[in-house]
Amino acid sequence: AVGSILEKTENPGVIIFDEIPFFLENMIARGHGRDSIESVMGALRQFRQQGLSMILCGSIGMDALLERHNIDPNVINDLKTFHLAPLSHEQAREMLTVLADSQGLDWWNEETTDAVLANVRDWLPYFLQFAFLEVHLGGKGDPETVSEIYRAKIFPGLIQDFITQFENRLKRRYDP
Repeated sequence: AVGSILEKTENPGVIIFDEIPFFLENMIARGHGRDSIESVMGALRQFRQQGLSMILCGSIGMDALLERHNIDPNVINDLKTFHLAPLSHEQAREMLTVLADSQGLDWWNEETTDAVLANVRDWLPYFLQFAFLEVHLGGKGDPETVSEIYRAKIFPGLIQDFITQFENRLKRRYDP
């Protein structure tokens, strides 16, 4: 059904799938074998070949997952791998400015942005958004307050988030 719709559609758009490796790991954990996974990935590949653009995202590598479970790597050989690097200083500044503008924060200024960027040293979008939220909730953007929020909320929150993700991955991988 999807294939026939794609054949009739001039510009079908883009579909973004986040955390595809976790989706596949969940299939495996629920007893779906290699054939099922190859079937799902093969269907997605067929849709791509029919003109549907896709972005398949994941925080762990697809290649290693497929190899570990003896799944034919040809199901993804038409994909390109992109490793997302931290944002540049200019991009990070723009992201924080857009976030502040979108929330109507009249107290957020360049000094606030500079303070966030000085405290959050890895300018990954998730880290910046997390920091933005905590500073926003704090309601003040002077450098001292931002540094205090970083020490009390942002840094501990990011560490806890990392530990939780790590523990969840270990559970998925090693728990019966």
